Amino acid sequence: MYGGALALALCSAVGAQEMLLAEGPDVYKRMSIEELMQQEVTTASRKAEKWSQVASSTHVITADDIRRSGATSIPELLRYSPGLMVARVNTHTWAITARGFNATTANKLQVLMDGRRLYSPLFSGVFWDAQDTLLEDIDRIEVVRGPGGAMWGANAVNGVINIITKSAKDTQGGLLLGGAGTEERGFGGVRYGGEISDRAFYRVYAKYFDRDDSALPSGAEANDSWRQGQTGFRIDWEANDVNAFTFQGDSYFGEKQEPVLLSPITGPTLQNSATDLSGANLIGRWKHTFSESSDMVTQLYYDHVQRDIEDWFAEERHTVDADWQHRFGLGERNDLLWGLNYTVSTDDIQNTPYVAWQPEDRTLQVISAFMQDDITLLPDLLHLTLGTKVEHNEYTGVEVQPNVRLAYTPTKNQTIWAGVARAVRVPSRIDTDIQLRSPLTSTNVIGSQALFEGNPNFRSEDVLTFEAGYRVQMHKRVTLDLTAYLSQYDHLRSVEPFAPATVGTIVVQTNVLSNNLEGTTAGTGISLRVEVSDWWRVTAGYTYFDIALSTKEGSADGSSEISQEGSDPAHQVFALSTWDLPRRVSVDAGFRFVDELSALRVPAYTTLDMQLRWRPRENLEVALVGQNLLDNQHLEFSSLLRTEIQRSVYGKVTWRF
Repeated sequence: MYGGALALALCSAVGAQEMLLAEGPDVYKRMSIEELMQQEVTTASRKAEKWSQVASSTHVITADDIRRSGATSIPELLRYSPGLMVARVNTHTWAITARGFNATTANKLQVLMDGRRLYSPLFSGVFWDAQDTLLEDIDRIEVVRGPGGAMWGANAVNGVINIITKSAKDTQGGLLLGGAGTEERGFGGVRYGGEISDRAFYRVYAKYFDRDDSALPSGAEANDSWRQGQTGFRIDWEANDVNAFTFQGDSYFGEKQEPVLLSPITGPTLQNSATDLSGANLIGRWKHTFSESSDMVTQLYYDHVQRDIEDWFAEERHTVDADWQHRFGLGERNDLLWGLNYTVSTDDIQNTPYVAWQPEDRTLQVISAFMQDDITLLPDLLHLTLGTKVEHNEYTGVEVQPNVRLAYTPTKNQTIWAGVARAVRVPSRIDTDIQLRSPLTSTNVIGSQALFEGNPNFRSEDVLTFEAGYRVQMHKRVTLDLTAYLSQYDHLRSVEPFAPATVGTIVVQTNVLSNNLEGTTAGTGISLRVEVSDWWRVTAGYTYFDIALSTKEGSADGSSEISQEGSDPAHQVFALSTWDLPRRVSVDAGFRFVDELSALRVPAYTTLDMQLRWRPRENLEVALVGQNLLDNQHLEFSSLLRTEIQRSVYGKVTWRF
């Protein structure tokens, strides 16, 4: 398949030279501060609105930010988004969240790509190793910190990440890229876009990468290498002035190595294991515009994922999602948005003696409806947003997630906003159905083992969040964005121990998941963009996070409170500097400080990433990228082997034709 796509691109090179004129100017364009303030975003309220006036804590990673990042994966792109907590565990595993509760199975963040939900009902989180696309085709990534349940439903507890790819019309012509380095052993991609008619456009792409092992504290290899490939397509058709259609899809396949801890009778055994993962998705979308203030969007997608962890467990999942929304004006002051959604997800899990789900297969259905009214209290000055989502799930029945927001814009360059919202994290199969056996320890006489079980009566976790912010363009070259919040959580997941029981020669300690944890989080965030000159820009951010949890009366859980309180950094700082130098040379540098994770025994660390880019021709770019340059290797999160992230250097060539 890769060979066919490459041949198509090369055979069409001559005709694509003219198409480059359409893509070329935007490829290397850097948005000014004023343009960034006026950029439209859609994630916060499911409709287009200016970023400067959004009544939520929102950050936009632009296509130019992506090009200058030197990143090779979507998780890496999120590192410099204020308020997100992003930690790399090993070569292929990430822990990503917003506003606390980070883990490799973090479950309070809703992630979407072109309207397709990426979270897994298996654990209410995201398998980040399965989320990929050609990074050059991403138009922007919108990051909303804070509850998004009123618009996006359950699991949008602490934030929403929306990855939006470019229209096929904006990716005409060919693109060929490749590179290699110390950790990135080899990677490449090809994409070609063309015209079907004067109103219809398409693109096809393929990519592949091979990544080296991460390191053990001793410096030895951790045996967790990863290689993966992906292909995809997109078709955009503007049938007429009021109807637009999109049809797109992707498929991927990969293999990664990772250690698995097994529990034979002789005692815990660490065994290298292979994980095979694959999947495919198809999305169809129709947008009908009734007028300037009214439109309708209908979307249907199918998603298939398969993951087989040798000696551990295997999962196959099929998901179908239908979504419909309608926006219309009601008089001069009300902008109404309402919609319906239906999702059905079916899984088939292969159990092992170490990890099991009962039952082995489930079909989960979610039906929801939402409504939001954007009310103009004072034209161009004061807006009130009222909304809620009502959702029915298989576990807890009906959940209601309301949202109230107020935006005050005293001048066109500043916005003061405040909001209060409730959101829920509904149970997943881990919460209700899992049976997990810890490693068996033994003596000559008797052994012991811990058994963790799900709870069929597990309730939804819920949060009530109060937040406020101030966004201002202080100068035509300077913007400042401030946010503060307070969140109150209830029914958080706890682990309740039962009295040990002897089974044969083994003492089994059974632990059941429950909802006996509660608490509060609070924090602030500051983001600053400064255009020092036409050729030099600096972006900086600081995040403070505080958490206080406690178990409820009657709970015997003695570990969840401590472990969750110490899994997130209290302080994070980042700074990005980009220089556009003469002779088409650019230098991009990124600095990050991440505070310690006390519960995980992860010390604070500081990193520096740098990228040197040179364009000898308008359509040819050569880059040299260095990541984690301040040390040979460092720990970012806890894992079975406490794997560390190494310094990395790679080169990359990109040719557009």
